[in-house]
Amino acid sequence: GVWACSGPKGQDRRRLRGRSDCWDSPVASPTDNISVTTVYFDYACEDSYRFQRLLDMAEVSADWRPFSLTQAASKASSWHWTNGEVPLSVLGLAGHEVVKAQSAPGTKAYRQEMFRLFHDTQHLPKRDQIWQLIEKFTGFPQADLDLDAALQRVQDSHEVAASKAVFSTPTVFIEDSDRPFF
Repeated sequence: GVWACSGPKGQDRRRLRGRSDCWDSPVASPTDNISVTTVYFDYACEDSYRFQRLLDMAEVSADWRPFSLTQAASKASSWHWTNGEVPLSVLGLAGHEVVKAQSAPGTKAYRQEMFRLFHDTQHLPKRDQIWQLIEKFTGFPQADLDLDAALQRVQDSHEVAASKAVFSTPTVFIEDSDRPFF
């Protein structure tokens, strides 16, 4: 089956955030057997957040892989940012990869909290808030984490996604298909 998500836009979307009845699906329902294998996502994407919540409600598991919308929108091919600071969403994605590499069970909780940090407030998260979440789920202080290796995993995931025609998030691969569902 294919899961199609549509819902309110703009102000209505913010007003209805958190309600399970604000999504409709003309193709599938949360009770259908859905075999989502891969979801490419970015924490900056509200639709990724909404899709994560839908999959959680339906108790559908998937392999969540980073895809940087910041990098996709950039004209530069380099992953080195001019001011030397990693964009907030990319830092969150790098944290996802660190947590995923250390303890798969904590990855879902990390992802849920990071999405809430990005979308359940009126402001973008602060860099130290993101680092606090990364440290909470890894158990290591920032100084002990290999950010470069995590950023490389984000870049590798992004490049694999781009080679599969992924250009936005969430992009979902269902069952054994090599064709994405946007």
